[in-house]
Amino acid sequence: DYTYARHFLSCCSSLLGLEHRPTRGGLTQVHFHGHSCYIRAAHVGIDAAALQQRMHEPIMQQEIETWNERFMKLGKHVILAAYADIDPLSGITLSLQAYRNVLRENEKYRSSMLLVHVAIPLHDSRGVL
Repeated sequence: DYTYARHFLSCCSSLLGLEHRPTRGGLTQVHFHGHSCYIRAAHVGIDAAALQQRMHEPIMQQEIETWNERFMKLGKHVILAAYADIDPLSGITLSLQAYRNVLRENEKYRSSMLLVHVAIPLHDSRGVL
């Protein structure tokens, strides 16, 4: 969400007197002591209609059944799913902290809940990692 980036840039301007400007590719550049820093705001967009359609494909049904069997063998009945880019500013740490807090505060989920967190490597515009 660009709101967070906008607030960060506002703080850079008001607290540090730094200027920022948009660059190609949707990034914003901030100059600090002769160095340039690039700010990126990104979100995950899921095409719900396409996902729903894919869920009914035979190969997907097989995968769903396989994963359901695995989770049931583990005794896991509540599955939390998360997605994040692998970068220092991603929400992976926050997801893990939130999961830990849920387990601390809800003893009934300690044996039945599982977090599946998919971490995606970042790549540049050419698709290179």
